[in-house]
This record gives sequence, structure tokens and C-alpha cells, in this order.
Amino acid sequence: MSKLTDLELCKKIAEIEGKIITPKFECDRFGHDCEKLWVAAKVWCKKQGSFVTEIVNFNPVEDWNITGPLQDKYKVDVWRHLGEFHTMIAFDQPNPDNIKRVKHEDLQRAICMAIVAKHEAGK
Repeated sequence: MSKLTDLELCKKIAEIEGKIITPKFECDRFGHDCEKLWVAAKVWCKKQGSFVTEIVNFNPVEDWNITGPLQDKYKVDVWRHLGEFHTMIAFDQPNPDNIKRVKHEDLQRAICMAIVAKHEAGK
């Protein structure tokens, strides 16, 4: 899994989270960088006084405002040892067979990889 590109890892997290991924032609049309992952999101519009759908960049590998809440939601424990971040994520029942461990030198990437590992093991 560490061989996934940032874009592939972001896409897996977006799919797990049920995000609507914007097709490439839409990102071209709106002039967005198509090497990034763009998703539809509800954003509060102060002028209209309601939520509107906008196309936003979704990058939990680089944006802690996305990664932090995901870490809390999926209860990813993190510690650092010998220059690498180690993560541990458990399923509902605490059982050694239901724990996924991932290590990587980048904290946010390690958290995302742990979430994907848990999701893939649960299929």
C-alpha cells in the first residue's frame, strides 16, 4: 500500500468516506489542477444563508483539517519510533486479529494508509 501515489490514496479515502469525486472533464472545465482530487462538498454560503454545493480539493495526505477528523473518526492511534510514524487501528472488537498496523515516515500518509488497510480488511 505504501506504493500508492498521494492521488490514489486520497481517492481511496474519498471513496471510503462516500465523497462524490468530480470527473476529470469537470475539473478541466472549471480550470482546476486535474492532478489533484476534487470532490463535491456542501459549503455554507453566508450571502445566501444556506449550504451550497462546491467543488473542493480533497487531500487528507496534506491537509490536516481533513486528516485530523478522520483520525478521530476511525480511532487511529499514532506513535513515533526510529524516525517512522506507526499507526494502529482496531475494529469494533478489541482482538489481536482485528488490529491493523501501518508504518510510514509521513504522519498524515500513515493515518490514511491505516484507514484504507482497515477498510480493505473489512471487505
